[in-house]
Amino acid sequence: MSDNYTLSEKAVFQPEQPVSPVRESLSQRVRRIALGTAFVLMPARIGELPYLLGAMARDALGGGMPPDAARAEDRAQGYCGFCGELSVAKLMEGYRRGLFPFAHVGPYKWWSTPQRPVLEFADFRIEKKVRKLIRREAFRYTFDQAFPDVIAACAGLREGKTPLTWLRPEMIALYTQAHEAGNCHSVEVWDETGSLVGGAYGTAVGGLFLAESQFYRTPNASKCGYAVLNRHLAEWGFSLVDAKRGSPFMYQQGYRDMPRAEYLARVAGISGVSCGPAVWAVDPQLDVAGWKPGQ
Repeated sequence: MSDNYTLSEKAVFQPEQPVSPVRESLSQRVRRIALGTAFVLMPARIGELPYLLGAMARDALGGGMPPDAARAEDRAQGYCGFCGELSVAKLMEGYRRGLFPFAHVGPYKWWSTPQRPVLEFADFRIEKKVRKLIRREAFRYTFDQAFPDVIAACAGLREGKTPLTWLRPEMIALYTQAHEAGNCHSVEVWDETGSLVGGAYGTAVGGLFLAESQFYRTPNASKCGYAVLNRHLAEWGFSLVDAKRGSPFMYQQGYRDMPRAEYLARVAGISGVSCGPAVWAVDPQLDVAGWKPGQ
């Protein structure tokens, strides 16, 4: 992939083209606001609220250049400031600075958590059942063939899960623009009938890949998709995968928490490296089922 992320400190950010998100129905909006508010007011988080509100009041007129990650408010999970109007260029610069945008309710905000869940390929774990599924070709895999369907599924309702997502319409539109610009990529998992049964999407920033979100409709489909994706990332010279916020799914695969200072130093060293082909495609010559990371 060409290195189209290099921006100077004096870069002026403007949207490449107007972001035109799909509309959110009134009932969807009301539900999101109610659930997002409940999320913030959960007992495990409510103690952080005064620090978050204080920092947000400080930044009420912000939203220009992505801020310095060193200003993160750790008493509020690493809040750094308002994103303001986001463009693909501004999103990429935020990632280069060790930040990521996130919000269930209200304006999107920049975050730099004290510990970042990351994967180094030597630590990647592939379960035996996943290897078996890949070996017997239970699924078919592609890259960038159904990005709109993948991101819509990632933002959609999950069975047994709270219907709350940070992938609001405006963010879906932004990542779609990033995909069209060659920065964002999807992996698709198809069953024998040609149905999309799993997938994930993420953003490439030099030698860093940010795993944004994933979904599955068939057990183990997303695990197989991640194995295929990570095998290609490793082959293409990527050195670190960032999950932004940890989950049992990620830690089961070998992710570990990296302290902010170490993470920022790693990103600074790899974000300018050119990795990946111009067009992402599954390489049938790569042995994913027999891959032994770290050996």
